[in-house]
Amino acid sequence: MHFPNLARLDISESFIKRMKTLKTAHSVTLAFWAGLNILVSSVFLFHTEALHFYFFTMNISWNVVNAFVAVFLYAHHNDVFDRPISNLHQMEYQKHIEKAMVFNIGLDMTYIATGFAMYYYGDLPQVLHNELWLGFGISVILQGSYLLIQDMVFYKLHRKNHSKVYPYWENLLLG
Repeated sequence: MHFPNLARLDISESFIKRMKTLKTAHSVTLAFWAGLNILVSSVFLFHTEALHFYFFTMNISWNVVNAFVAVFLYAHHNDVFDRPISNLHQMEYQKHIEKAMVFNIGLDMTYIATGFAMYYYGDLPQVLHNELWLGFGISVILQGSYLLIQDMVFYKLHRKNHSKVYPYWENLLLG
């Protein structure tokens, strides 16, 4: 397959635009989820007791961290993608993003498993403060499940973006 210079520039630029859009959307989606959780959980926190109190407390705590992560990622990605990027760096960024997404998906599954472990631990009759363990466990399961879905969707979108530019990169490398 032959790519004229103009077409190469268009392919490269459109890849970067799509990647920046994906990274921005990922950060904004996480920020929206965090804000919604903080808002809703704050309202319900003071109108519940026991298990639900701990559930909403963990939701707030977890999503304060999510909000900071989202702001950091948004600023970082906009800084990175606002600079000119060579084809080699595009390939490196794509590889890095895919590895990071796979790592995050594994981490999300670990969150879910930890949430279930906390929940089942809290369900044991001899455990002190079982409402805390149950509430925290349910919250961690919820947060991990959301992150797993989000990360899987964005991983798939990044792979789709990669597939659009891969023939160009292959032609570039093989000459």
